[in-house]
Amino acid sequence: MTIDAAKTNHQLFISKIVTTVSDPDAATKATQEIPDHHQCAFGHWYDDVGRQLFSKLPAFRALEAPHSQVHQMAKAVYAALRNGNMDEAIQKSNELSRLEQEILEKLDTLGTAIQEPRH
Repeated sequence: MTIDAAKTNHQLFISKIVTTVSDPDAATKATQEIPDHHQCAFGHWYDDVGRQLFSKLPAFRALEAPHSQVHQMAKAVYAALRNGNMDEAIQKSNELSRLEQEILEKLDTLGTAIQEPRH
């Protein structure tokens, strides 16, 4: 997986969640199971190949917590929708969008760290 693919993957994932909040049928569409941060495509890469290649890089390790938070927040958005709490769903989706920016920035940092010559 490339850094660009990881960014695109998470942008699509978050966009789908945020778009669901603005859908009139949001509660019925929020039934999809949200994977945890180990089950998504990036999580599989992170836990396997990424860890083998880049675990010594602080930029790599810095991704784990916000990546987990993205998935937890996505689950919270869907839970709020299923419970009919639209205000909470909107608040959580706003937080999810903030976390998206954090993940994208950290992926950029990792991309830069990967390209730097290693000593």
